[in-house]
Amino acid sequence: MADTESQKINIVCMDGSEEAEKAFKWYVENVHGASSYVIVVHCVDHRKLNTYGSLWEPADLKLIMQAFRDEETRADSTVEKLQRTLSTSKVKGEVLKLSGEPGPTIIGIAQDRKANMILTGCRGLGTLRRTFLGSVSDYIIHHSTVPVLVCRH
Repeated sequence: MADTESQKINIVCMDGSEEAEKAFKWYVENVHGASSYVIVVHCVDHRKLNTYGSLWEPADLKLIMQAFRDEETRADSTVEKLQRTLSTSKVKGEVLKLSGEPGPTIIGIAQDRKANMILTGCRGLGTLRRTFLGSVSDYIIHHSTVPVLVCRH
């Protein structure tokens, strides 16, 4: 854990996408300094799984459990990759795998760890898709009490 007295704590949101990789690289090259400590956050939201069935048709419990395990396996793989990326970059910090809705979860960890800023990538959803699907970066921008940097390539 970071020494909050002497270090600036920065949250970098990473979902394993190419956009997130570019955002992390940009962070390392342009923001991270000797007094920085980065918390790379990967958030797993099991509610988004499409294999759960629908309200109209009861889902098979075995399928739900298998989808949950598959999602956890993908998340663990992503976290291992993020840990390697952090180690390779020689950046001081840690990788956290959290569960829940990404926006509120990221805001919560930023508040709990007294972060100085949050950096997130942006997939560039169009207005219509963002309206219906939501946007993690949009949520963070509107709910954060610390500066937010949205890195869009």
